Amino acid sequence: MKTCSYRGAMPRFKNIEGLFCGNDEPEARYTLTPCASLLCPYCYPSNHWQKSQPWPVIDFASSSKYQFVNGYITYLNCPATCKTSNIIYAMTCPCGHYDYVDSTTQTLADAMTYHRKHGNRIIFEKLIGSPLFSGSLLDPYEKEQETANKMRLYQHSARCPIALRSFLECNPNYWCFIPMLLHEALAENILYTRTSNYSTAELYDFIPMIAIDNQRVENYLSHIPLSPVSYAFSYQQRQKQRLFFESIVPFSTNEQSLPYSPLHLYKVALIVVLPDDCSMILRYILQSLFIVHGEPKLNMICPLGGDPEKRYGRAYDLVWCAGLNHSLLTMPRSNQD
Repeated sequence: MKTCSYRGAMPRFKNIEGLFCGNDEPEARYTLTPCASLLCPYCYPSNHWQKSQPWPVIDFASSSKYQFVNGYITYLNCPATCKTSNIIYAMTCPCGHYDYVDSTTQTLADAMTYHRKHGNRIIFEKLIGSPLFSGSLLDPYEKEQETANKMRLYQHSARCPIALRSFLECNPNYWCFIPMLLHEALAENILYTRTSNYSTAELYDFIPMIAIDNQRVENYLSHIPLSPVSYAFSYQQRQKQRLFFESIVPFSTNEQSLPYSPLHLYKVALIVVLPDDCSMILRYILQSLFIVHGEPKLNMICPLGGDPEKRYGRAYDLVWCAGLNHSLLTMPRSNQD
């Protein structure tokens, strides 16, 4: 793409330049710049101040080039902003071991909105074991959600300790769905029974529910995923799970009210700006070339064909809670926090 002369880009030399670099090293000549709006949730995410996301969602300082996990480097071919459309982009998990390539005729901001919606939804559903909303038989997003549920991209973020910690620190009430090591759960059970006065005052200060809501709560509780071997939920976690469901049941059919604060789970980089009149076939061909050279482990296709799980392994560790501790859960907060 270094020969392109559209959308503000110019070839390096006046004479016609070949597609391959030859003796000339590639240059980082263009960058992705923040848009003019200081209220842009993509260039200036609203949760940028939280400790849960110390890394920038879009690293504008190094946006002129992108390095895949396997070491392959690509250079941005045109100047761009989050509003630039018809693009190829990459996503890297903050754990630093997995990446993903996709393309869209829309903008980077549109792509980030889509991935944030499904990434957070799937974390929620993996933790509690139930769909976000009960939905209707004619749910227009059912097929979209079914497709997203199968993607390695979201399977990974829903079980990656680094991505999960970001979600949990923005949504600490979900710590009760993170299983504890068995000996830690037993130790907390002993402590819990000795501090029943504190626990009772905190755990039962809720309004009564009608009978149908009680049935919904029991249904939610019965679908909580089983803990991995050598892990368990403590008594206090079980109590907090019940209270959690009691609090969300009244809103479980309201799709305008999410039971969590969504955040961007991946670092995002724009790697190619395509011509306005680029065909879908050309866009997919170029995207496939980046998949071949970058070998992103979270794409659903392999460079040489076959099953990505056989080539790259499972998208997450089966003992997914091993990298998470419960310091925020086991210690009661003081009134000054």
